[in-house]
Amino acid sequence: RWQGDRLVSAYYYGQVNGDERDLGIGAVLHLPQTTTLDETWAFELAFADNISYEDLVVYFETLTEFGPPEFKNLHWLIRSTKQENTAQEMEEQGLLYSDRILRYTDLTVPGEVEVYNPGLTGGRVYMVRAGEDGIENSYDESILVLEEIPDYLPPCAALITSVPQTPLSHISLLARSRGIPNLYVAGITENAAWDAWKRVHAKVAMEATPDHQIVIEQMSPKEYSAWNELLQPSVPEVQTVDVTSLPWTVDLADGKDMLDLRPEVGGKAAGMGQLLLEASLDTPDLPLAISIRGYQAHIDQLTWLEELVDNHPFGGSDDAQLRYLVLEGLAAYDERYRGDSDAIERDEFLDDHPPGDTMGDLARAEGLRAHIEDLTMPVDVLEVLPDEVTAHFASIDAKQGLRFRSSSNVEDIEGFNGAGLYTSTTGYREPESGQLSIEKAIRHEWASYWNSEAFEEREAAGIEHLQGGMGVLVHPRFDDEFEVSNHVLTVSLLADGSWEMLVNGQIGSISVANPPTECPPVLPEQTRVTAAGVERISESSELESGDEVLTDTQLLTMFEQSKAVAEASEKVDAPA
Repeated sequence: RWQGDRLVSAYYYGQVNGDERDLGIGAVLHLPQTTTLDETWAFELAFADNISYEDLVVYFETLTEFGPPEFKNLHWLIRSTKQENTAQEMEEQGLLYSDRILRYTDLTVPGEVEVYNPGLTGGRVYMVRAGEDGIENSYDESILVLEEIPDYLPPCAALITSVPQTPLSHISLLARSRGIPNLYVAGITENAAWDAWKRVHAKVAMEATPDHQIVIEQMSPKEYSAWNELLQPSVPEVQTVDVTSLPWTVDLADGKDMLDLRPEVGGKAAGMGQLLLEASLDTPDLPLAISIRGYQAHIDQLTWLEELVDNHPFGGSDDAQLRYLVLEGLAAYDERYRGDSDAIERDEFLDDHPPGDTMGDLARAEGLRAHIEDLTMPVDVLEVLPDEVTAHFASIDAKQGLRFRSSSNVEDIEGFNGAGLYTSTTGYREPESGQLSIEKAIRHEWASYWNSEAFEEREAAGIEHLQGGMGVLVHPRFDDEFEVSNHVLTVSLLADGSWEMLVNGQIGSISVANPPTECPPVLPEQTRVTAAGVERISESSELESGDEVLTDTQLLTMFEQSKAVAEASEKVDAPA
């Protein structure tokens, strides 16, 4: 089954990771020379691959024999606790290839610190090394220390990784939205002090500064209690509307005010409407917004939903693990929560919610999110909405894919940005085999409102889930193979009244917002642009040294365009 954009298959894992495997799967990595590591070629295996030494030798021998000359000194980069156990046995016994083992700590520059979101916080040190389970057990008081870049941001008071991050990735932007420190500290998982704090879950105060410094002090129980008493969370306000008065769709070229659009069609679609007002920008053709009216009618079919979110493990409970089971279903739960105690907790929940019970039925299947996606639209919605989308794009080829992008009305509001929480997909007016119809693409986006990561982010912010809704932004798809580069940028008005633009850019279709989490990290070109000019902070890891994703001319043009949009938005947001 598909879990978001990931295919989960027990058969697949058995074929490539089992004891009697016929296939081998992994990735070959090129590691450029650093101050601590010579240029190296290495391979890594799937996280779930509990490789034996005998099977590992097959990888070494096959890749060395049939690969290019650079593979003659190939190394193995370990990813999991089970793989680490195999590696340690090889080293202890001096087995063949024991001198070809690499760990994530071998790939960092000792002492290097990079702060992506500065701040002051307090919490208990919680560390997860490469390959270990446990990130799912982080909670809102955790100073979360990771040897790898996570796929999602769990509850935590701070995030520290031992490998560099993409500064404007969705993980980093979510940390900024939460107001928690986020930084990279090379070798932190091998630091004796941090290891000691990890073993006793020590309470610490931590400050990460804008000049890339980190200050840590251990706190007494009294100090920690005083810190918690000072915390006063602010709950973002969701503006509600009468959905029955809304149109099904909105042509964003009509120029409606962004603040009026936001509660009706969501933050992303309203933002696209604002971009259309800047004539110099090259924007997607014919952008259309689907209002939250259709979503609300679809959700209203679930007459039991309000009761479900009012009861355990929902209803203000801190049991995110069992919520995950209900939201994402049994197969996804077993993939994320793999311990014996997790299985016991799962089985106890299912015993308490037998077949015929709504929560139990959702958990045994593919979860609430998939249930919403599979649910047929109400007749009155189905008769109108797909036809309005089809008519809007009638001027382009019927085989042209349309990109459907989630646009929740609880994203991009004051105090909550919702970066990267939801999904995008492609639908077709005349779908061929394996392609989504317009109806299915819309349902896919509506369902993403109820994915676990989005739910937990709203829960942590104190947002009432049923107050929000999901709009959809639709425009023609731009195929990956034609994408020259892609970028994420922020534009800020500084204290002195000047503007600053920070840009993360990457070649081709390699995502900046959701970059690959492989090692070595896939890092973007970083630039800072002001009225004084362009400052190049770092190069893309995917280009030769000296090559640029964007030229200075392109960056300066982007700066002027973005500043114009920001200045117009400032006027829109200004009180009357």
